[in-house]
Formats: sequence, C-alpha cells, structure tokens
Amino acid sequence: MTIFKNGIEMVDAAALNTKITTTTRDMTAGSGNVSYTGVGFDPTAFAVSALHSNGTDGSMSFVDSNASIASTFSSNGGALGGGDSTNVAYLQTAGSVVQQARSPSFISGGVTLTWTKTGAPAGTGYLAFQFMR
Repeated sequence: MTIFKNGIEMVDAAALNTKITTTTRDMTAGSGNVSYTGVGFDPTAFAVSALHSNGTDGSMSFVDSNASIASTFSSNGGALGGGDSTNVAYLQTAGSVVQQARSPSFISGGVTLTWTKTGAPAGTGYLAFQFMR
C-alpha cells in the first residue's frame, strides 16, 4: 500500500517495519562492542530505554538514520538530566560508576553499540529497543 499526502506519494507502507526487542547488560562486563541483531530487517532508526536493576537510574534515547543521537534523557536516582547527544544508553550505579553505550552503527539486521565501563558497576542493565525502517 502506498501512502499519499495531497496527491504526492510519500512512502510505500509495505516498506515500513518496526520491531521491539529486549536484552540485558551484565554491569560487570568489560568495555567493547556489542551487536544487537535478529531484527528481521535492516533498521534505519531506533529508540532504546535502559534501566539499571536498582530501579532508579536509566536513560531513553532516539537514534536516527545518520546514527545521530536525536535526544537523550537520563535519571540518576530520580534527578532528570537531558541534552546528552553522546550516550545511547547510560546505566549509572553510583557517582561515576557507569556502563555507557556510544557510537551506534547500523549493521545487517541490527545495530552495534560501543560500551564503556567506568569503575566497578554491579547488577544488571535492562534494555528495550524499538527498531524502525
């Protein structure tokens, strides 16, 4: 099905896809690249919600087709911060003890994120992705 606006073809609706997936991040894992695949199509944008197992620290990010982080906010013990255009996911356990994901790159069937571990974080990070094309 083709979607039209004012008589102009905007997009082929059959080409639109979205998929929601969930995963975890072991907070004790070292720094490095992690690929999230199995989407079933090649995404061109995604949103990700990240929450630490302490239940109070997390982030929400939107990444566009240029792999630019469009908007991010994070919560540190309930205090909201915003305007972070560097981190895709930010999981803080205390002070500067964090796992943060940066440098998104789209790959076949998913995305690769570069994780950086600072300090000795513990617990589990929970991530929910919404991939789009």
